[in-house]
Amino acid sequence: MPVLDRNFERLVARYHGPEGDAFALEELAPVAARVLPPGGRALEVGCGYGRNLVALASLPGARVVGCDVSGEELARACARIGALPEEQQRRVALV
Repeated sequence: MPVLDRNFERLVARYHGPEGDAFALEELAPVAARVLPPGGRALEVGCGYGRNLVALASLPGARVVGCDVSGEELARACARIGALPEEQQRRVALV
């Protein structure tokens, strides 16, 4: 397997695992909080399995919409959103 393929696979594994989730909460959420007012709205185009949606839903009152062309990825995102506290679940929509 070429070196690039191995490195890419490692990167994808980190992105899709707990390390990626922690990164989104620790890095994305604070940046988004600076530009998204409380109760603001965010749209994530190409939301995939919902990692960033979960981080954005952690912002106070934020309404979040995620969209993706992959039904499989949206199903995964739906499951992740379903694991959030009910108040956060109500503020996230998938398209």
